[in-house]
Amino acid sequence: MRNKLRDVTMRAAIAISGFMTGRHRLRRRRAWLIPVAGTAVLLLLGGGAYATGLLSASAPTLPGQTAADVSPPGQMDRTATVVEVGEGDSFVIEGGGVVRVLAADSCEMRTDAGPAARDDAARVLDGATVTLRREPSGREDVDRDGRLLRYVEVPGVGDLGSYMVQRGHTAAYRGFNDASPAYLDSLRALDRDGRRCYTTLPSGPPKVVHADCASATAAGAAPLYAGDPGYSRELDGDGDGVACE
Repeated sequence: MRNKLRDVTMRAAIAISGFMTGRHRLRRRRAWLIPVAGTAVLLLLGGGAYATGLLSASAPTLPGQTAADVSPPGQMDRTATVVEVGEGDSFVIEGGGVVRVLAADSCEMRTDAGPAARDDAARVLDGATVTLRREPSGREDVDRDGRLLRYVEVPGVGDLGSYMVQRGHTAAYRGFNDASPAYLDSLRALDRDGRRCYTTLPSGPPKVVHADCASATAAGAAPLYAGDPGYSRELDGDGDGVACE
């Protein structure tokens, strides 16, 4: 009887020991699994963040710069090669078309500053293949002279209008162009001095005055017809439009 009781007691002790050993092993296994699982989660999260960083790094932007600053104005029309520069704000492209630069107004060739405007434009345009962009909200595609109204992008220079208005011979201009208000504002910000086409203001012909018909005759101007320099009603006694007959 005592032997049987001893056997039962020993078996119970072994069972309890095995149970406790199993629980200890389970605890150890759990204790090992928790940090491993945590490490795996951190690796996954870190890998995702790293991948996100790579994606965002593929399109860098400068501080204070937006997509609108980078994107050229208008809607793509075509590329064209410049064959002749007529004035600071217009040029001829291959095939015979003439382009008028949107929102930029250069001094005309007959003015003092006109040749300088043309030369500055020709310096960057001659022989260049430029990108022409139309204003999608514009009412007109061409001006009254049949010239294409376009934004112009020049390789190595950028926007031609922005380049030209920073010089004294070209100003930002709304007029008939229908350039976008945002683009006009950007040009006005660059166009600090406006434009000056004449070094001295052009003057009309000198005014001719004859005190009497004797002085008109002495000057070789008689007879004087209405509209001629020096004609006046005081010298035209009979009012027939001819003075000092």
